[in-house]
Amino acid sequence: MPRFVVLEHRFPAGSDRTSHWDLMLESAEDLLTWACENDPFTGRATSATALPNHRVAYLDFEGEISRGRGTVRQVYAGNYLWLDLQPGRRTLFLECADHSQWILRMDESVDSDTSQTADSVATSSKVRLLVQPVSAQAQNHGFDWRGRKLPRRGVIGVIQRQSEFLVIQRSQTVRAPGAFCFPGGTVESGETDEIALQRELWEELAIVAKPKVKLWESRSPWGVELCWMAAEVSPDVQWTMNASEVAWAGWMTLEHMATLDPLLPSNRAFLRAWANGQLLRPVAEDGTGKTDFGRG
Repeated sequence: MPRFVVLEHRFPAGSDRTSHWDLMLESAEDLLTWACENDPFTGRATSATALPNHRVAYLDFEGEISRGRGTVRQVYAGNYLWLDLQPGRRTLFLECADHSQWILRMDESVDSDTSQTADSVATSSKVRLLVQPVSAQAQNHGFDWRGRKLPRRGVIGVIQRQSEFLVIQRSQTVRAPGAFCFPGGTVESGETDEIALQRELWEELAIVAKPKVKLWESRSPWGVELCWMAAEVSPDVQWTMNASEVAWAGWMTLEHMATLDPLLPSNRAFLRAWANGQLLRPVAEDGTGKTDFGRG
């Protein structure tokens, strides 16, 4: 995942500028940057102002800044992932170097186009930031995604073709935009996991799948219960991507999948569990597209 850093920026005595905290997000060749009035990790909202993009070197820099601009001290650092993009609001998942996990919500003071990418948040000069521990969000399930609560349960399709698995990249208009993951989605009220998986695979890729066996149960970093289910498709399956949900789809090995960036944290946890033999997994492939499953 891309990196982030928060630097405490202190100006020298007599300066006409106010000391603040710089939030910096790695993006392509530079850092999206906001000057926060207060430490953003206190659990209380703070105002922030967008600054020009900064050099990537600030991800690892501490000390005195040239031309009498004061000093900076690193107070938080780690990795982040965009979770949601919508007009006036951006949401991020943060994991600090100490493995603590946080949700950052950025409310913009001006409207923005939903077709814009995550990097476009820098065009809004004034924002309101609220950073809260993931545990607090998971307890109340009250986080607002496009005006509704987070789903309580999701289902993920693990579809294998010989040594490769079906992987998608999420579009820029859904939660976790641009992230790679297995296909799947929300279990709606009244649905079984199996029915939900069939519906989601049809909605995302227009493919017909046959759920086979539950491989694993887990909980996402933001509190959603997840069912990981093996499924069969035709050996010559062809898909049609729903552009509003999927930007790319293809087959790859789990080793290749583990190198993708950004990869949803829940999917990375699944890969670790798979490698450690903590779940059911394929043990034989008969060449027809159907897989036998046994304990890994």
